[in-house]
Formats: sequence, C-alpha cells, structure tokens
Amino acid sequence: MTTHRDINKTESGFTLIEVLIATFITTVGILGVLSMFISSMKANQLGRNTTVGNRLAQNMIEQVKTSTFNDTANLLCSTAGMVPGSCSVPSTVGSVTTVTGKFQQKTALDLNILIYDITLEKVSNQLNAGVPMKGVDRITVTVHWKDSYGHHYTKVITFVEG
Repeated sequence: MTTHRDINKTESGFTLIEVLIATFITTVGILGVLSMFISSMKANQLGRNTTVGNRLAQNMIEQVKTSTFNDTANLLCSTAGMVPGSCSVPSTVGSVTTVTGKFQQKTALDLNILIYDITLEKVSNQLNAGVPMKGVDRITVTVHWKDSYGHHYTKVITFVEG
C-alpha cells in the first residue's frame, strides 16, 4: 500500500536556486563597496602627495618673500627631510639662477618613500623673460614627484623686488 503524505503549507524553506541567487546578489554588493573603498584609498594617497608637493613649493615662495633668494637656497639645502647631498650649488646662466634639491617623505613604518624634486629659479631684471618690470625678479618653485599614479608637478611663481 502506498501512502501519500500531505505537505503542510506552513512549512517553508529555500530552494537551492533561491540560495544561489541571494549569494550572487550579496557578492555583487560587497564587490561594489570594496571597489569604492579601494578608489577612496587611492584618492586619499594622491591627495596627500599633492598636498606635500604644494606645501613644499609654497614654503619656498614664502621664504623668498621674507628673505633673499640666496638665503632661501641655503635653507632649501638644510631643511629637515632633504636628501643629504642632493642640493646643487646655485648656478647662474645669463639672468637665470637655479638651485635644485630632493625632499624625501617617509610614511608610517617607512613602507612608502616618496622623493620630491624641488627646483628654485630666479630670473633677474629681464623684461623679455616674463618679468613685468625693471627692478623685479621672477621666482619660480617647481616640485616634481612620481608615485604609483604617474608623474606630477606643481609650480608656484611670484615676483619680488630685485
């Protein structure tokens, strides 16, 4: 004799297909959040590196405004964080005087070391060289760096009495 069992309508469960679909939807959502997290970390690192480059350039410009170009060139070479032996002696070609140096930024636990190349340039009293009037020097600070997102630079220009 065969028995037929009535299925109680109050009992319910998930089928394998329903479980697989729910797992897939959850996985897609988690991957989306993870992608946003990684993009946020990259943007944060790029922003930090750019801020350091801008601060280096602005500090050099402010130093030139409050003292002389030569004092600022000496300060560049003695600033904490500068790579020892990386500063050049001020070289003058025509009316252009240039000093270069390398600034080293270390992150937590020295895991990521970033080098910023700093160029401090003075163009003296030359109307044809982008200087607006006689007796004025154009000071340009350029900071270059390379990180995992490519090459970047920032440039700040000011004019001071010569």
